Amino acid sequence: MNLSLQKIVKTYDGKAVLNHFSACFQARGCYLLLGENGAGKSTLVKCIAGDVPYDSGTMHYPQPLADCVAVQYQSFDSYSHLKISEVIRLFKH
Repeated sequence: MNLSLQKIVKTYDGKAVLNHFSACFQARGCYLLLGENGAGKSTLVKCIAGDVPYDSGTMHYPQPLADCVAVQYQSFDSYSHLKISEVIRLFKH
């Protein structure tokens, strides 16, 4: 099962952060997003995770992404009392 993104557009206050972004991510792959500040990395991940709606384009995946996508943002205060190994176990099904 691959995740296919076609021409994803996301704007904030009229500025395109994602401008017709397209990619295909293979199942069971691990991906690293690199780019300068403001390049749209976090916005892309938030769109994939369903945390932020994208303005246009298509996203295809055979099942709800919320069931199989986990996101760890840079600032992670929700479980500050846990060790990283405990956080991983918490989110593992």
